[in-house]
Amino acid sequence: MRWDLACGADWEHFLPGEPYELREDCVIPEDQDPLTTDEEIEKEKHLDMPTSWVRPLNVSRPDFERRFPEDGAKVIYFKRTIYERFAPYRNLIGLVRRLTTYETLDYQEPISRWEWYANRDDLLHQVRIDYRTDATEERFDKGRPDCLRSLRHRAAPSDEYELKFFHQYRFDALRTLIYHATYIKEHYDRRDDLLHYREFKNIPKDPVTKEASKLTITFATPYMADPTYGCGTYRLTQES
Repeated sequence: MRWDLACGADWEHFLPGEPYELREDCVIPEDQDPLTTDEEIEKEKHLDMPTSWVRPLNVSRPDFERRFPEDGAKVIYFKRTIYERFAPYRNLIGLVRRLTTYETLDYQEPISRWEWYANRDDLLHQVRIDYRTDATEERFDKGRPDCLRSLRHRAAPSDEYELKFFHQYRFDALRTLIYHATYIKEHYDRRDDLLHYREFKNIPKDPVTKEASKLTITFATPYMADPTYGCGTYRLTQES
């Protein structure tokens, strides 16, 4: 397959008004003035589109923004699934789409739900809820000051928050932050000091033994990254 569009042996010019000088069999003589664009189109015009048999479609601005005739919303029912669409700015929270799956055919006992958002200040664009595990995941676009990428919350008994960041845009290269009432875990990526993991563990005061509360900090560095920096795991314990 040869892709030289100027070669008339392989490609045939179909549309009028194409560059006339690219055709090998249509060289403009030196004693002839080149034609204007309009004259060239009229000379080669050989295809006329039929006129339309319908009137022009005019959509007003409010109707265009509403998108859907029924109050700016549309609901589509599938087997064990409901798909909802909303016009932009119809909801104050910026919800534009929602997809819910169910266990039964009569749309009872929801399994999971996806929600899509737009035009939000916090750049939230998707939320996924899993009703079986009571887990919620929120996803964000790039551009937040904290470079947050996603937030995942697990309900009791874990009651844990997992935050993921666009680490390549953060000064501290923080990739993942796991938060709990008793501990905080931080995962880093490609730091100059080779730190890749840090954990803060809070041991509350024992009401029976009256033992003081403790805060344990654990640092970890990769073994094969750079032997000159040292490696291993370090723990610091503070009592109060």
